[in-house]
Amino acid sequence: MNSQMIQKIIVMEVFSIISILFSLITVFIIRIFTLFWKSPIVRANNQNLSFVLLTSLMFSLLCVFLFIGRPVDITCMLRQIFFGIFFTVVVSSVLAKTIIVCIAFKATRPDSSWRKCLGVKLPYSVVLVCSSLQILNAVIWLSLSPPYQELNLDYPGKIIIQCNEGSVFAFYLMLSYMGFLAAVSFVLAFMLSLKPSFDDYKYYKHGDIIIGGIFTVNFNMDEFQTETHEKIMWCNGHFPFNYKYFLNFQFAIEEVNKNRNILPNVTLGFHVYDSCSNANKAVKSTIKILSGPGATVPNYYCTGEEDIAGFIGDLVSVTTVPIAQILNVYGYTQISYGATDPMFSDRVVYPYLFRTARSDHVYVSALLAVLKHFSWNWVGIIATADDSGEKESKSVSSILNSQGICIEFTVKVFLLTVANSEDTKMKTMNKKSRDIISRSSAKIIIICGTYSFSILEIFDLPDNVLNTKTFFLPPNWFVNGEILHHFYKAVNCSLGFEVLMNDDLEQNSSQELLRDPYNTKNMKEFLCNIHPSNYPDDKWLEDIWIFGFGCLSPNDVKNKAFQAVFCMKLHKCSGKENITVLPLILNNDGSTVAYNALISMAYALNALHKSLGREASAKYMTKFSYRHKIPSSQCSENCPPGSRKVKNDVKPICCYDCVICPEGEISNTTDSEKCLKCLDTEFSNSKRDHCIPKLEDFLSFSDGLSIALSSIALLFWTISVLILGIFVSHKNSPIVKANNKDLSFILLISLSLCFLCVFLFIGRPVDRTCKLRQIVFGIIFSISVSSILAKTITVYTAFKISRPGNRWRKLIGIKMSNSIVVLASAIEVIISIIWLYFSPPYLEQDTHSYQRRIIIQCNEGSQVAFFAILGYLFFLTAISFTLAYLARTLPDRFNEAKYITFSMLVFCSVWITMVPSYLSTKGKNMVAVEIFSILASSAGLLSFIFFPKCYIILVKPQLNTKSRVHIGQ
Repeated sequence: MNSQMIQKIIVMEVFSIISILFSLITVFIIRIFTLFWKSPIVRANNQNLSFVLLTSLMFSLLCVFLFIGRPVDITCMLRQIFFGIFFTVVVSSVLAKTIIVCIAFKATRPDSSWRKCLGVKLPYSVVLVCSSLQILNAVIWLSLSPPYQELNLDYPGKIIIQCNEGSVFAFYLMLSYMGFLAAVSFVLAFMLSLKPSFDDYKYYKHGDIIIGGIFTVNFNMDEFQTETHEKIMWCNGHFPFNYKYFLNFQFAIEEVNKNRNILPNVTLGFHVYDSCSNANKAVKSTIKILSGPGATVPNYYCTGEEDIAGFIGDLVSVTTVPIAQILNVYGYTQISYGATDPMFSDRVVYPYLFRTARSDHVYVSALLAVLKHFSWNWVGIIATADDSGEKESKSVSSILNSQGICIEFTVKVFLLTVANSEDTKMKTMNKKSRDIISRSSAKIIIICGTYSFSILEIFDLPDNVLNTKTFFLPPNWFVNGEILHHFYKAVNCSLGFEVLMNDDLEQNSSQELLRDPYNTKNMKEFLCNIHPSNYPDDKWLEDIWIFGFGCLSPNDVKNKAFQAVFCMKLHKCSGKENITVLPLILNNDGSTVAYNALISMAYALNALHKSLGREASAKYMTKFSYRHKIPSSQCSENCPPGSRKVKNDVKPICCYDCVICPEGEISNTTDSEKCLKCLDTEFSNSKRDHCIPKLEDFLSFSDGLSIALSSIALLFWTISVLILGIFVSHKNSPIVKANNKDLSFILLISLSLCFLCVFLFIGRPVDRTCKLRQIVFGIIFSISVSSILAKTITVYTAFKISRPGNRWRKLIGIKMSNSIVVLASAIEVIISIIWLYFSPPYLEQDTHSYQRRIIIQCNEGSQVAFFAILGYLFFLTAISFTLAYLARTLPDRFNEAKYITFSMLVFCSVWITMVPSYLSTKGKNMVAVEIFSILASSAGLLSFIFFPKCYIILVKPQLNTKSRVHIGQ
């Protein structure tokens, strides 16, 4: 075999391994999606379409094997057709996802006509139509000019065996069609963009350290058309109470900057946007803050020396989630002042997110305690028609039901905004909800979901109804004074939960600013200074002057929009208006959570500042924009831990260069002369300043791949046990007797044990399992294969020796079959004993194959013995396959040789494929390959030999008769 042939074989093996590897990765991803089927990210990405995409992608990867090996007519026809169809399903699935996203962006308004297009049928229709066109092209190609095998003699000294595509036009048409679908997907995805906003509500103040802020002041974002017919996004639903969160944030910034005990010589600034309670707007605002006050450039911060220390925000969970997901990537601390979703308590998923508002779990626990105290076990639930309302209502319902508290009704209330204020369907649904509340007998009604001023119309009930109902208001509702101010009749005699400041923090003298700011003189002076003339760029304040005092703003477009939408009459104000005369401004009703969030971050920064001291590294000096650095007078910079000094022959002796320690070595002191080598069981970290224990790598029971393989093993073990039960219960039936029921029982028992021996390969290996796994597998498999060999010999002999006086007929019987099984299995047992005696398998730790992992594996001891076991099994299989193949055409209504032929063909194919894959992998992947081979070959034997018989026994009992089932007469 020349070197060129060896190179081709290696290339084919590499492609095969890559195909199998990515196919297994795809299967693993499918498994992950299955486990997290109901998670938000899987649901948001269209679960079923994702599975179609992953499955077709897996088959596309497996199509590689049609291109490997000697081409024949059938593979020439299948390779391009299968590849084209499967890949078209992949691209059309991506196209369907893109179309769904496009329509979803178009259908943001509840009354949008695009909403009718959304649904399960649309993506399936896109995939089906696109794939059908490719299938039609393939059928026409195969019908008119199919691909075929061709011998190319153009090269001297060799013959190229290749596939002629038949019709080049059809081939390129298939490729062009896939390219067309991909181009359409790209164009649609490229066109997706967030519409420009009417006003971004941007606030920026310079400082040495910048605090980012995302505040929800406007609760709605709607599409608005200007006089020039340009469609822009307009934030509306302005709440003066929500503006107080920003005022408290500003006041906290001023308090910190005035206080000499917190961050001395450091000035805090801020960069703030309004999220408008919209996730897309929140993402846009976060990226703008991360990019700085200038042009938005993702992944870059363009502000010079001003650094962002953290973020404050947001008020609601729906916008806090996307903000946290972005900040987790960059490692910025985030303190939410209002998000109450319990999922934020997960420190693994949200390591940088903190909050000054309590989790909904605390509210639900308090609610449950009150209900139990007063023995209230008959309640109703009002939930907002959004994700927050749905999640909270389900959580409350589940907990209350588990504690024996019954729920009479759960109604959803739709939020009416400027865009859908005339939506008759929503108004009708809200009216039905009010009717349900009015007719209900429950006196206790629990509110769940996002606070919105528009939802308060649900309280528009007759006085006789309101007088009999008690509403439970969650903290984010109760602290909002607008409920008490505008709907005092509805909430009179209702119960609410208020978040109180921690008394320990308030009494701690070291944290003097953690107090109620509304009890201070500074806060009153600060509020009296809040006026549009002092803050001309404050768009929120401009909106408050419009809503609160009916003042015209300098923006004529905004004036016209407010007058048209809200039917307001605006006038030019005198300038003497004072914000403190507006309701809810001077009292503290929960808005200090934003103040506490900023003060808490300031104290954290101050603690970090103190911990750094004079020995603070240059990194932190730059981070906090210190004006002065520690002086230095030396020839060379100190070599930090993780490096060593190297003498520079050109410079004086006191000068040296620093060289990073190589992989596997460390230095944990400054100016180290040499690097220390880590132990074989350790590796050096990225900074090369300490050794980290290597992770043990083996196929554990908790591994996703082992779970999948174990599940398959248990499934087929259960099937084999069920088949054994069927055969035992029908042991006297003709088909069972005709197929040598004793051999069938032995084969079924050995196959069931084959499936169970998989568990010897899973888990952390020890010496005992290393010795048992291959031995048990070899012996059990030899019994299975020898049982099939005995069946094959019996069938072949029975058909060939048909004369009544033939002396060979005496050998046909139970003794002959049992002798073959015993003799064939005994040889395997002898090989195993010799193996265990001379060179048994043992536990081995491979510390050199990978830098950061120790492969815990079994060393087979003797490779010769291991492959002798496999070779002997293959020898028995080859004999069975040969005899079964010869007997496949023997006449009879039931000829088991055909099924044995197919089963042996599958068995041989699996194990022939397994050997190169097994030799080319390491660690748990090598074990997984062997497990997969055991499962695939055992399942093949079980399926081809016993499924047809079970089908006749269970589904076609009329064929299970002596006249139908017989062996050569």
